[in-house]
Amino acid sequence: TWLEILGILETQHAHATFFPSGMRVEQFPHAAQRTVSQGHSVGSHGWDHSRLTPLAPEAVEAQLVGDLKAWRGLGVRSLSLLRPPYGDYDEKVLKVAESLGFSDLVLWDVDPRDWATRDARLVRERVLSVVKPGSIVELHVTRSTAQALPKILAGTRGKRLEPVSLTALLVESERPA
Repeated sequence: TWLEILGILETQHAHATFFPSGMRVEQFPHAAQRTVSQGHSVGSHGWDHSRLTPLAPEAVEAQLVGDLKAWRGLGVRSLSLLRPPYGDYDEKVLKVAESLGFSDLVLWDVDPRDWATRDARLVRERVLSVVKPGSIVELHVTRSTAQALPKILAGTRGKRLEPVSLTALLVESERPA
């Protein structure tokens, strides 16, 4: 499904940001490498999708370092983006992330809960009913997401919104007005 989503993004000339766990990067190295080669941004989601806040600082570090090592194995030298599993973070997580070179903690404002449904129409409607300029849409590598994606892209473009990677969005937001 990851490769299918990459194919849709390529066909639609759209870019995104992917946050697979380090385990998934190692499990699907071809998809991870293709993600990078197609020009999508990538970031850390920890090694195995564990909630980070209950962990000791050393365990948080192990989660993030494991993910970094998985990406380094594919030639990605550094990651600046961190999307903590469940959007759960605290001061400890921020300090550990900063010490490892992460400069941007990323959350989202559009959550269609695509992981909880097999209904592509519902996923599409949940995104398009609330997406606005600057929105960060959280999507997962699921069958319903892959099925919904072409219409999500068409719908956002119909609203004159261009899907971009978080790296592009962050660069744009830092430009002086």
